[in-house]
Amino acid sequence: MVPDSPSPALKITNLGKLFKIYAQPKDRLKQIVWGQRRQYYQEFWALRHINLEIKRGEQLSVIGRNGSGKSTLLQLICGTLAPTEGVVERNGRIAALLELGSGFNPEFTGIENIYLNAALLGLCKAEIDAKLDDILAFADIGDFVRQPVKVYSSGMQVRLAFSVIAHVDADILICDEALSVGDAVFTQRCMRFIRNFRESGTLLFVSHDMSAVSSLTDHCLWIHQGELRYHGHTKKGVELYGSFCQEAGGYRQPAAVLSEPLPATSHHCDGVAVLTSVQLLDQQGHHVIRPTPEDSIELRVQASVLSELVDPFIGYQVCNDKGQVIFADNTLNHRPGELVRVSQGESVQASFVFDWPALAPGDYSITVAISSGTRESHLNHHWLHDALLFQQGGPLSTVAGIFAPRLRGLEFSVVSLSDL
Repeated sequence: MVPDSPSPALKITNLGKLFKIYAQPKDRLKQIVWGQRRQYYQEFWALRHINLEIKRGEQLSVIGRNGSGKSTLLQLICGTLAPTEGVVERNGRIAALLELGSGFNPEFTGIENIYLNAALLGLCKAEIDAKLDDILAFADIGDFVRQPVKVYSSGMQVRLAFSVIAHVDADILICDEALSVGDAVFTQRCMRFIRNFRESGTLLFVSHDMSAVSSLTDHCLWIHQGELRYHGHTKKGVELYGSFCQEAGGYRQPAAVLSEPLPATSHHCDGVAVLTSVQLLDQQGHHVIRPTPEDSIELRVQASVLSELVDPFIGYQVCNDKGQVIFADNTLNHRPGELVRVSQGESVQASFVFDWPALAPGDYSITVAISSGTRESHLNHHWLHDALLFQQGGPLSTVAGIFAPRLRGLEFSVVSLSDL
């Protein structure tokens, strides 16, 4: 007999949340008096028809515009909101960092709030006593921990809140954008904890930082106006969401077709210019699909101008298989200072020639775009995700991290104690 598969960390069935919007406070009293016989409110469904199963150990990001229902979903999962319809099944202890200062009593000291929050998350006093020193060291807010939380800055509140959830041995970690108010040192500390947590726990991560989303999660949800628009691989979800945001700002899909045989990609275009060719070439002009470190490589990008352009420029991003940008450049960084005008029907071309870096082995893609304007104020006219795909083989030396720098020299020696 095949053993039963382990139950999922979270199972959400037909989940929905309705809020009643009253035009004025007295309408609430009228509603109580009249009950179901009259309606003095407007219905607003923050979420509707959400069906989702999250496996144990899965890392899932939740993306979407402000007001789309992301935070409502997390609050329903945590149980701080009751659903109007549907069911949330939870298997394991949940630790959540939702809204800034949520769960804190502003009159209590930091120490008192540590005990309060940890107790709410299921720890007994003896367990909190044993973890207190580690919690204080992680938060690193000094003597403020003995002051009322109402005198804390927003960053100090986040330090304390995250430090507690990092030490309660949770099975499911939920983090909703709150880390954006922390300083760089503490944010890096939190990111290291989250990366370590992914090895054994289930992660739900909400952020508008697509780089962090791509780095930390393999799958993502895209929620729009309370409905689930996408559930799948993070890289594809980020591309779809990015194209949606561009189109919502007035962009549309181009009528022109790329002349080169490119992979199926997502893209957005405003009809002013369209990319027509993207090539990765060696010194002999041959197409390259597996570049070799330190070889001279040319990235050639061409575009047709459909309407007059002032100060156009072309850029690229080399991304790994998670969609993270490894390195990037554009002609705006290198062009002369005089104004450039391109007439309708003309073409522009950019040729980037460089010694290829020693990237870590894996699959990569190149995203390209044609834009116009200045660094401070510019418009993207055609943005093409994954215009080219290539593989990077293993270099002669092992690459630790993203890529290895070109080594100009190396010295290694042993110093005798007598020489010190």
